Amino acid sequence: MKVSEDLFKLIKSLSKNEKGYFKKVSTFHTIGEQNKYLALFNAIDKQKKYDENAIKKKFAGERFIKQLNVAKLYLYNSILKSTEQYVNSKGTQIRSYINQIEFLMDRGLYEQSNKLLHKAKQLAIKYEKNYELGLIEELEKRCLRFTGYAGKSEREILTLFGDTFQLIDKIKKTEQLHRLFVKMELNYKKGFPRTLNDWQPYEEIMNNPSMMEGEHIESYQASFYFYYIKANYYSVKKDAEKANYFTQERLKYLENRPHLINENVLSYGTALRNVGMTLVLMKRYSEVPPMVKKLKAITHKSEAVKKYICSFSMLVEMSLYTESGEFHKGKLLADQFIQNKTIAQGSNKDEIYLIYLSFTVYFGLGDYPKVIKCLNIILTNPNIDVRSGIYSFSKIFALIVYYEMQDEDAMAYAVKSTYRYLYEAKRLFMFESAILKFVKNKSKEMKDFENRVTAFKELRQEIEEIGKNEVEQRILKYFDFITWLDSKIENRPFAEMVREKASKVLSLPSS
Repeated sequence: MKVSEDLFKLIKSLSKNEKGYFKKVSTFHTIGEQNKYLALFNAIDKQKKYDENAIKKKFAGERFIKQLNVAKLYLYNSILKSTEQYVNSKGTQIRSYINQIEFLMDRGLYEQSNKLLHKAKQLAIKYEKNYELGLIEELEKRCLRFTGYAGKSEREILTLFGDTFQLIDKIKKTEQLHRLFVKMELNYKKGFPRTLNDWQPYEEIMNNPSMMEGEHIESYQASFYFYYIKANYYSVKKDAEKANYFTQERLKYLENRPHLINENVLSYGTALRNVGMTLVLMKRYSEVPPMVKKLKAITHKSEAVKKYICSFSMLVEMSLYTESGEFHKGKLLADQFIQNKTIAQGSNKDEIYLIYLSFTVYFGLGDYPKVIKCLNIILTNPNIDVRSGIYSFSKIFALIVYYEMQDEDAMAYAVKSTYRYLYEAKRLFMFESAILKFVKNKSKEMKDFENRVTAFKELRQEIEEIGKNEVEQRILKYFDFITWLDSKIENRPFAEMVREKASKVLSLPSS
């Protein structure tokens, strides 16, 4: 990628405050009467699309324009340096200490180095910056060697090496969990497992020695990976109680260490999101709003982080509204998401799930054209694995929407293309077969109310029977098909029946 493209994207990614901070810092490096790099920054910032010819024309006659690539690279690095100062996290503070320590040691100022080493080490330990801590301990040893180990006993010196060995072991265990976390993420992207082959990778992850309880929770990062893996595993198994336990443990770990939250804002937001989602699955609806409130209270300087947190909040709220049948409330969020894409760039998993929640909201409201629009976003998304569960579900759900729209031409075409896709992808399971058969054959026979009710009762009975199969029942978690069938049988609005089911849950005494 060209420097100009990188520079343009970097400038456009900055928040108003970040741009203001850069401009303020730049005034300390004035060249003549005007900072030419700041002028270049402003010119690029005003462009909607990078136009190098316009830049050359604007600065014709300026000396720096003859070496524009050099100027752009300098500006790019200057922006990165200013944003590092602007963010001022504990990690950047520790790395700054490390740079200062190396500078002092190169000049033989070991006493001053030791003072900073102590500060840096305490900070790294407190905020669990293990990689930085490893560098600090290496600098400690170097400083001791150059000073002839003055003022240190043999026991103190050997203890430092012991600390390093423990740190290496801790980092190794964390990275082993990190690897399993990535494997879990890659499998989770494929959707709910429907076959033994789909399920096998999950079992292999859980049976890995690194997942032995009680031997690895030595740092926040290790706890993050461990609890995430456990929670996702039980979420996929539809064991909501255990999934909730591990999501709550992950959140508790951070909230019991509030000083770590600012350093791990996205992790904290993810923990709140996951707790909220599992509470929705458990139908503990009254406990969900406090999670949303905590998410909305999170503040951060980075616009990208703000967008991620916004997407987390939307996911929890929309899940609550779809499950409780408050589709009119979910519509405000669905419209906001679909129209403005208020979500962090590259957060593909969250984006897909928000699209799924959006079409569920629109379906509950009977806005079928918008449902089709959302489904097409998924079905035409090049980043979605066509063998994934969400892709297959979207193909099947489109059939139901076409039925609701009474669009027989679209339905006939969709039946053929969906059957062909499912057959070739080896995802033609019992549930999919039942829906295809119903739409293809039964829908033509349902010209009067009595025949419709009979047909829907037969399909309901068949789906209930299919749902007893553990492999088959997972797709039923994507959408409440039984309530939809009941709405057809009783000739009542789907949204009304979902709300009625939710109100029964809310009226039950808490256990």
